[in-house]
Amino acid sequence: MKTLVCNCNHTMPLDGPQLTAALGQTIEPHSQLCRREIVRFQRAAQSTEPLLVACTQEAKLFAALAAQTEGVPPPDVRPIRFVNIRETAGWSREAKAASPKIAALLAAAALPEPEPVPTASYHSAGRCLVIGDTESLDMARKLLADGLELTLLDTGRPGGRAAPAALPLQHEHPVHAGRVRSVRGWLGAFEVDIESANPVDLDVCTRCNACLAACPEGAIG
Repeated sequence: MKTLVCNCNHTMPLDGPQLTAALGQTIEPHSQLCRREIVRFQRAAQSTEPLLVACTQEAKLFAALAAQTEGVPPPDVRPIRFVNIRETAGWSREAKAASPKIAALLAAAALPEPEPVPTASYHSAGRCLVIGDTESLDMARKLLADGLELTLLDTGRPGGRAAPAALPLQHEHPVHAGRVRSVRGWLGAFEVDIESANPVDLDVCTRCNACLAACPEGAIG
């Protein structure tokens, strides 16, 4: 892959011989590739060889110029890649010793595009299971209820309190108590196996909270 580098009007040190040795191709640093030396970009762009330009600030300018230059392959045939070596290395405090890092950035940018990864389509109906203690569930309910259809799973007493926290009086969402045994699936198609840990069905509870004070074992929460 043909690589063009520029020291951005001599504002960063570029060691051509060291980059040449590291990358296995002749690297000749330019100083005004996007201005006075723009014809060198045009000549490189007219080749069918893959092209990498070490400048992202002027990527739009280079792309527009390539489209207007006769003999330049269209981007769907030979795309031009751009990589930033200025802010990531050349303008750092260690710029004079940054040649290995610059070479690595250039080499990484020249790697082939990765193979596409498997994907899974999903459909979300807006249903959301929130898992946590009573206080956390109450906070999540206030944040999410306007946009999602919530189901709440109360996993126990918040903060290790001696007495279980009372449920809110509003019965706006299905509420269960217990712990999660397993979770399978993906976004939009999760399956959650829950082990109940409360003798009271919180989904039909009237929220009078009388059972909390009456139970001598503290088993309701």
